[in-house]
Amino acid sequence: MQTALRDTGWHNYSLFCREDGLAFGYFETDAESFEEACGRMDALDVNRKWQEAMGKYTPANTSPIDHAKELRHFLYLGSDRVTSRGRPVTSSLAKPSTWTPQRYTGGGSRMKSGMKPVGFNLHFKPNNLAQVIRLHEYLDSGLVAGVSECGIENLSLFCREDGLTFGYFETVLDGLQHATQNLNQSEGVVLWQREMGRYTMDGKGPLDGGCEVLHYFYLGE
Repeated sequence: MQTALRDTGWHNYSLFCREDGLAFGYFETDAESFEEACGRMDALDVNRKWQEAMGKYTPANTSPIDHAKELRHFLYLGSDRVTSRGRPVTSSLAKPSTWTPQRYTGGGSRMKSGMKPVGFNLHFKPNNLAQVIRLHEYLDSGLVAGVSECGIENLSLFCREDGLTFGYFETVLDGLQHATQNLNQSEGVVLWQREMGRYTMDGKGPLDGGCEVLHYFYLGE
């Protein structure tokens, strides 16, 4: 399964879950869409067997891929990757290397780069979601600098139509709480948190109000 995922362009693949069983997936790919990435795996027998095995754990007893839904990616602050399948790009975190299957694919550990993948969720008000997305099209340079200076890489936010939002980043720090403490030392981040707090369900900024979710699977560089 590891070889199949890598060969079809699924890189830095992580799965996270909440206590109520809701799971979030994150991966990087050279595919143009989630459907294309899934289509590459659909033809493989090893994937069919895995989907069937996992189906008994989903609420409707359907395979994970049939139960999954792509979220809208509306924020990205980070550096590009180098992968064996993707387009050549420059990255300070990832270098081409000879790949071998991982002995352990559970989450919670640090990547070879020393960075820790962190996932969290929050909820924006549905009627304000379009405004939130627009506000993230051109971010203040103070926020961008603040995130970079605080040891946070590849920060992304993804949202569902009802405002449920999943956040992902990689950090040298110990998790969401530690990262938030550092980020809140930056004026640009504090201003962003304050502005976004107007649109969240609990009135808190995305980091202050975010709930870290359990990282239970990782396959990556």
